[in-house]
Amino acid sequence: MSESERRRRFGSYLAGLRRRTGKSQRQLAAHLCLLSGTGSVTRNEVSRWERGTRSPEAWLPRLAQALAVPLEDIQQAAAYARGEDSARPPGMLLTLAELLPSGDPLDRSVCHQGRRIGPSAVARLAGRVHRLRLADDVLSGGDLIVPALRELRKAVDLYRTSSFAAVCRRA
Repeated sequence: MSESERRRRFGSYLAGLRRRTGKSQRQLAAHLCLLSGTGSVTRNEVSRWERGTRSPEAWLPRLAQALAVPLEDIQQAAAYARGEDSARPPGMLLTLAELLPSGDPLDRSVCHQGRRIGPSAVARLAGRVHRLRLADDVLSGGDLIVPALRELRKAVDLYRTSSFAAVCRRA
């Protein structure tokens, strides 16, 4: 994905957060001015952020406060817009979290190096993959890239660091 596409996606994310709070661009600009004690943010500036033509880097803490979202989430989204490889796409955690039941079945699995795995470990791994597939049907894939890659890495690590029972080889 190109940097301009990432910036537009970040802008759409900001616009969605703003709409969720029920504010117009003008109202958000006024709220940011009130929070910062300056009059430097206008409706036009908010529009530029939402279209992805400018980045609100200096305003991220105030935006998080005005839009009632965790600062870390908005910083991750901005890092994604800048093209940082380790950053996740905006809105991903919120969307996936809404689908997961309490207890998060897609939470990181625990793997002890050097242990033997048997049919139950394979069944747990298959269950986690199945839950990712079900979530993919609802989210259309894009929001699942981080958990899917995490599961793939965990499966590769499990394969490399464990020995297998004869039953697993036939499964």
